[in-house]
Amino acid sequence: MIAPALFFSMGALIATAALAHDPAHHHAPAAAAPASAKVVLRDAPLLDVSGKRVRLAQEVIGARIAVVNFIYTSCTTVCPVSSASFQQLQQRLGARLGKEVVLVSITVDPLRDTPQRLREYAGRYEAREGWVWLTGAKPDVDSVLKGLGAYSARFEDHPAMVLINFVFTQCGDACPLITAKLVQAKRELGEVFGSEVRFLSISIDPRHDRPQDLAKFARKFDAVHPEWLFLTGEPANVEAVVKKLGSWTEDIESHSTAIIIGSPRQGKWKKVRPDAPPKVIAEELRHLVAGELEARKLAQAGPAGR
Repeated sequence: MIAPALFFSMGALIATAALAHDPAHHHAPAAAAPASAKVVLRDAPLLDVSGKRVRLAQEVIGARIAVVNFIYTSCTTVCPVSSASFQQLQQRLGARLGKEVVLVSITVDPLRDTPQRLREYAGRYEAREGWVWLTGAKPDVDSVLKGLGAYSARFEDHPAMVLINFVFTQCGDACPLITAKLVQAKRELGEVFGSEVRFLSISIDPRHDRPQDLAKFARKFDAVHPEWLFLTGEPANVEAVVKKLGSWTEDIESHSTAIIIGSPRQGKWKKVRPDAPPKVIAEELRHLVAGELEARKLAQAGPAGR
């Protein structure tokens, strides 16, 4: 599973609940209460997007504050969201980017992510100087990732199924009811939640819903989990995402109560009625998970096993 983003200086480190909040939750110190973590900054040689050999602690970070996330360019689920969050963060940092703060994106798939491929990927997010993208020889990258607590033998094993719903923290009717229902659905899923299923709750009121507001909302409903992400961001970005999901409305009071579930990998999506019982929501997700597991089995077997 891809690790959360890290926010640290050379003297201290905090692991944030990555992606759940703007500008970078996998965010700057205004996020929900972070947990401390021990890391070792290993100075194995890495490569930046120009192919130049650099060392993370001495040359990339130095005396600056660093915000680090972990991505791979063929990822279609969490990585684009994480990179978009960093894009927002670089805009907010302004002149501080590169001087006081450095953003660092390290690939977890160095065998495929060459400097050129990373450079092309960085271009999608208009990465500026001060946002460093790193790859390198696999043993070197793995060493750095292990020091940061971000190594996984199967980097692609973040949840394959996604449930999306829409909320705003000042909502007094549908949002609390649906959130409470999703908490029950999460319990029904048991160990499947987090390993195969992730929830995304997107605020449709980003002008008022700050990261700390969403964190408070999540705590109120006992919806705090590394794989239940509450998302906000720049209003224009949120509007574009919600429109793409077919759920945008100018009047937030009449916002969509739709629950969308699906597999980004398989390109399969469906809507579940918001009045569906938690058991039904969980069963729909289990059905999709079963299809995903079968697809993986067939892919591993290859043509001879089909």
